[in-house]
Amino acid sequence: MSLPILVEATLEEIAPPNVAYSFFAHIASHVRMTKNVRVWHPNTDVLEGLNAYWVIIEIAGMKHGQFDVSMQGHHLVVSGVRVMKYSTDIMAYHQMEVNYGDFRCEIYLPKSIDLSNLHSRYEDGFLRLRLPFAP
Repeated sequence: MSLPILVEATLEEIAPPNVAYSFFAHIASHVRMTKNVRVWHPNTDVLEGLNAYWVIIEIAGMKHGQFDVSMQGHHLVVSGVRVMKYSTDIMAYHQMEVNYGDFRCEIYLPKSIDLSNLHSRYEDGFLRLRLPFAP
């Protein structure tokens, strides 16, 4: 199952290049490199019930259609882009703790999943996925 990712603007479109560099330099300690793209990882809970896994991802500021959800073997992959939505007249950041840009969660699920009955809901800043076990 794959949902389209909606990209509204890049950082360079909303901030001057020197501000964009400062932003990425500031968050460098919170991300890792993947194929030369900085990717951050939202907080994620994985729960196992009697008939399904529940995955809860804390990712405020998104809309339901902005996530890409897929299974790669026994790995659930959730990715997307959270876009910074600030005015172009910003000269400096005094504190930056919210991650923006590409994000990715990759979660190993040992049991097989029934993809035809996967259910997702995005509400109050949380993406909630119910992944029923395959019969």
